[in-house]
Amino acid sequence: MKATSKTTSVILVEDDDRVRAEIEAWLIGARVYRCVGSFPDGETALDEVRATNPAMGIVDFGLPGIEGAEVVWRLKRGDSRIKIIVITGIPDNAILFEALDVGADGFLEKPLQRDAFLAQLGEVLAGGCPLSARATKLLVENYRKYRPNPYEMFPLTAREREIAELACRGFSNQAIAKELGIAALTVSTHQKNIHHKLDIHSRAELQFKLFGLDRTPPESLGHD
Repeated sequence: MKATSKTTSVILVEDDDRVRAEIEAWLIGARVYRCVGSFPDGETALDEVRATNPAMGIVDFGLPGIEGAEVVWRLKRGDSRIKIIVITGIPDNAILFEALDVGADGFLEKPLQRDAFLAQLGEVLAGGCPLSARATKLLVENYRKYRPNPYEMFPLTAREREIAELACRGFSNQAIAKELGIAALTVSTHQKNIHHKLDIHSRAELQFKLFGLDRTPPESLGHD
């Protein structure tokens, strides 16, 4: 990390003079950051970055001239260790994913709030990736949109989905029967149907088929 034991060196790239001055004042007031460069555009920042050797960059994504995305990408390409927080006044899917694609370590929405912002800088230095509330919502919405529900990918009935869930959670057939209030023989019949529909032969295959290696079944599926 390119920081002293007491302070973290930061460059700021923001074309709005008022916002830039405000963030500079916050950094100075926090006493744990050194603003080693404050620039109104990407061209100047990129020209001076080698001399400033920052540990962190705060980059507005809506810059004149060289766009914020290119600034982030070139800063990261110059030194992959630099931590970069993108700030923007217009968060949307395209901007959020472009920022993440070029290596942003955080994505925050204007107007910024001093205490929260300083805490988010610390989060980045600790290895986190702070996101504004709207950015988090966008990520969740896109995940749900493009990541299909595993139970909707296969032709299982509501009862079969319940049994599949419990089986993946480690319930025996007897325990499943007790949990659902049905006969163990009925559970066994459903299990055979599930295996036939999914073309599997074991509970391990069922777990992998529905949830993969890193996912666990939900606490409850509910009913259709």
